[in-house]
Amino acid sequence: MIRRSATDAFSLLEVIVSTAILVTSSMILLRLIAVGSKHQDRSERRAWAQIVCHDLVDQWVIDPVSIDSVDRSPVPGHPGWDYEAEVAATDYPGVRRVRIRVFANASVQDDAMAAASPSTESELDARPTFELVRWMRVPDRPGASG
Repeated sequence: MIRRSATDAFSLLEVIVSTAILVTSSMILLRLIAVGSKHQDRSERRAWAQIVCHDLVDQWVIDPVSIDSVDRSPVPGHPGWDYEAEVAATDYPGVRRVRIRVFANASVQDDAMAAASPSTESELDARPTFELVRWMRVPDRPGASG
């Protein structure tokens, strides 16, 4: 018959300590997954905002006569997104400084992001998701080439 010594098995204390380490590690990993998911949602929203913003700029490059300052309004063709534009004169004739801000309205805000953020929905709505400043050649009169 083979005799086992007391040192061949795990003690109850060793099992409790290893279980505590396992539980703590699991909680930390779950928190990291939640943070990673939040950042993924935020970066995805910013990428879409950048696409929407560049789409507006492309439309204005095609038709520079339509460039004008706009208060916050929905983006045509992009439901869930709002924009505002600020057009200012520069020291160069025929060149305007165009500042475009794109906002994700409440339908685009992710529920998990809103729950994880201490900001209220109106504060999230007030911050631009993406902002672009571009200098554009704008003809002074319709039909003029720029």
